[in-house]
Amino acid sequence: RCLPIQPPRRLFGGGSSSSSRKRAKSLDGRGGLGSGWSSWHGNDLSEAAKAFRKHCVVAVQATEAGDAALPLVEAACELVESFVVGLHSQLDSLRVDVEVRVLQAGADGRRAGGGPQELVSLEARLGTQSPLVGEIATRSRVAVNVQVTGTLRFALLQPTAESRDRVAMRVDGLDMPTLPDCVCARTQMREELGQGFNATTAYEWWEANRHTRFPLQTSKFHRVVESLLEQTGMKMLGSQVSADSFWGYLHTTDLNVEVLNFHFDKKIPGGIAMTAQLRPPKTPAEAADRDQVKRITKKLLTDKRSSANKLAPSGINVGAMIAGPEVGQPGADPRVIAKLLSGARKWGPGKDSWHRFDETWLCTDEKDMLGRVTKQQGRIIWREGGRNDASPQWDAASSGDGDMDSLSVDAAAKRSNATDGWICLLILVFLVLGSAYMLQLRSNNHWSTGRSLP
Repeated sequence: RCLPIQPPRRLFGGGSSSSSRKRAKSLDGRGGLGSGWSSWHGNDLSEAAKAFRKHCVVAVQATEAGDAALPLVEAACELVESFVVGLHSQLDSLRVDVEVRVLQAGADGRRAGGGPQELVSLEARLGTQSPLVGEIATRSRVAVNVQVTGTLRFALLQPTAESRDRVAMRVDGLDMPTLPDCVCARTQMREELGQGFNATTAYEWWEANRHTRFPLQTSKFHRVVESLLEQTGMKMLGSQVSADSFWGYLHTTDLNVEVLNFHFDKKIPGGIAMTAQLRPPKTPAEAADRDQVKRITKKLLTDKRSSANKLAPSGINVGAMIAGPEVGQPGADPRVIAKLLSGARKWGPGKDSWHRFDETWLCTDEKDMLGRVTKQQGRIIWREGGRNDASPQWDAASSGDGDMDSLSVDAAAKRSNATDGWICLLILVFLVLGSAYMLQLRSNNHWSTGRSLP
């Protein structure tokens, strides 16, 4: 059921590693482009990512920010490297031409039209006409995909005098479009609920229609929502919290990132936070949806960030990346975002209930018997050709039960409650035995003390 990624048969471009190395040029100032840039060419994204990191470090050390900004550069480059290496490991037969460019001293690295100067860039030109679509593991609980089309590009920007405590990375060719069935559900609710469209009525509509219009067997959005709402911790918070959480999911909009910013923040584990600057909305409708989801996100960050960090850490960090500082909160933990955007090593469906319809259900970190993480892994399964959903289609007729969708949810809930019941029973037994032991120990001490008296 788990699908481990096989070792790459060959490097990107279909050539051998030696041929890739022969094509690469050292970035030592020789082989300049005549326009103030030196370049490295090849077909290996992993090698390109390492070269990009090395020259980003050197470039920032030469700026006014100096060594003080190196932890920020490392965080930014770790995210870039995690992303491209994950892509490399899963799509090893995809042809890619990659170039790393470094701005030479005294040259102008501004793009046409102005803007901040670029110091180092990594550009990968994909040898496919179809977009590469990365499905994010359902249990990450974010209602977007990851998509790369044409040319993927990252560029380290020159720190300014006003932003010496920040590092900025420009991004091109990487989009995070909303799940199509999320958009479909939102459209249907607006049409049918009209002026009565709000968090409560939307959640009621969803409960009444989700199994018939968005079956768990085929709807990624339904599985993402259910993976959150089926948790015992969510149920304990009450139906209004479930309605508010669903309202937030329902208003997910495309995350088309233009710049990623990294800065120091002691409130974040690791001491570094990141925020994102999005590209301008394409339509007035998109602008309105973006404003709405930002209002919802701000409320969740203000009221529920602590619990969300436990129930949906990836989702709340994406929200913090977009809106955290606007409500006086830190941005996202870059390590969480890097893991979210990294390629998975293994995945597969669950064993029962609706989990067996989800090919990403087993895409989680490895843990020991105490629940401690022993080995982390990424959360993206990459595919070529634009398919948005990795899960197989399910034939209701072959199941022998036309209402299997709702039965699967009930089974998952019963199994979850049964598991929680056993855990509570074990804790209770432990407490009882511990109390009995302490009472016996006190009794023995008292008896011993009494015998020693004259």
